[in-house]
Amino acid sequence: MTGLQNNTSQNTFVFTDGSKNKHGVGAAVSIPPLLVEITVSLPGFASIFHAEQIAIFQALIYLKKFISTGQFLIVSDSLFALQSILNSPDNAKTSLAFSITSLYYSLNPILIGFLWVPGHSGILGDDIVDSKAKAARFSPFYIKPAELFAVIRRSTWDDWCF
Repeated sequence: MTGLQNNTSQNTFVFTDGSKNKHGVGAAVSIPPLLVEITVSLPGFASIFHAEQIAIFQALIYLKKFISTGQFLIVSDSLFALQSILNSPDNAKTSLAFSITSLYYSLNPILIGFLWVPGHSGILGDDIVDSKAKAARFSPFYIKPAELFAVIRRSTWDDWCF
């Protein structure tokens, strides 16, 4: 699913993370060279898995809206979220993983790769986005009813399929 060269020095790193505790659920994206930070507060019923997927989805949305070319490496400490994207069934049109995959394929000529890194291992970009995701858990959560139903539908599908 990647057309990137092995030389990561040509890639712009896009760090993503999700966080959940009893206070809330948050997702974050950090693109240090572009000075971009995105945080999303999610409903308390969202899982950490979905927070990780939402962070990746938000990263791709940002790239689609504001970037026209380049090589990017989306870095996540959630192997499960990355595997769900790579293994998204073609018939799972309500799956968030399917939506991520569809968005990924629409980003041509931007080249995007995915990289798993172990969490809390001292990688500066990962540590920064981790703290942003934790902070997002405490932000007020606002969602339109139609968006809420879409989240519930995708969450239900993903929980049954993975």
